[in-house]
Amino acid sequence: MPRSSPYSDEQKAKIIDVVKAAKKKGSWMEALSIAKDAGYKGGLGYLMKLAGPQKRRGRGRPKGSGRKLGRPAGRPAARKSARHGKRGNLANIDRIVQREVQARLRRAQAAAIAAFEHALR
Repeated sequence: MPRSSPYSDEQKAKIIDVVKAAKKKGSWMEALSIAKDAGYKGGLGYLMKLAGPQKRRGRGRPKGSGRKLGRPAGRPAARKSARHGKRGNLANIDRIVQREVQARLRRAQAAAIAAFEHALR
């Protein structure tokens, strides 16, 4: 919470008027010395803040800007390869496993047929 000013509204208005007039003619140091003659007790930083623009900025995102959609900043987009499709490298692994299963089934079937033919002779 900002602390209150040690100056009344009249004192503040007088100091600001003096500073603005002095600032048109010279530097901030000259404006500080003239403001001290007018009753100002602080330093140059507060004087610059006091005499500066009185516009107050709001907190947070401007109204109406809404939530930004999409990926967070700094995160690269996902890479997709046409060769792998949606499942990526798993499609290759599935293909390898299926080939091995088919080869084993063919060998087992061939062995069963050979054993059956041998039994018929």
